[in-house]
Amino acid sequence: AGARVEVAPYKRDGLDFVLWKPSKAGEPAWPSPAGIAVEGRPGWHIECSVMSTCCLGETFDIHGGGMDLIFPHHENEIAQSETCNDVPFANYWLHNGMITVDNEKMSKSRGTFFTAKDYLKKYDAEHLRYYYANVLSKKLADIDLNLNEFKRGKYYVDILCKRNVDKKLMD
Repeated sequence: AGARVEVAPYKRDGLDFVLWKPSKAGEPAWPSPAGIAVEGRPGWHIECSVMSTCCLGETFDIHGGGMDLIFPHHENEIAQSETCNDVPFANYWLHNGMITVDNEKMSKSRGTFFTAKDYLKKYDAEHLRYYYANVLSKKLADIDLNLNEFKRGKYYVDILCKRNVDKKLMD
């Protein structure tokens, strides 16, 4: 906090993150379950920790996201989740640079926003995994969701699978 937005007046330190965020006029608001006098909503980091824990368990294998989320978001998720559950939050962390589509920033307003489900309609999950592992293993690079790159991933996975099948037939 503080780099992109002004530090909220209720924070003691600019690096603090909130578990309960006071709502502004017109924003959703509920009474605090912790007895905080101001109506509000869960902070962004709590929402993500709760969703992750509910959907994936207290510890899950891989957590990913953009480099811009390492601090404060991922560090805050780790702090609150591991404090609450007393187990590691995620076993591995994968971070990437900017996600682009055909060399332009991914954007809903430009119609260049795609989900993994969108790509899974065209490609196998193994091809998607190979693509991300290949990009992320080299450097914290921008990811260009270019269909040609996914086709290349499909090609290499298919070759690897064929080699494994051929090897098993030879054994």
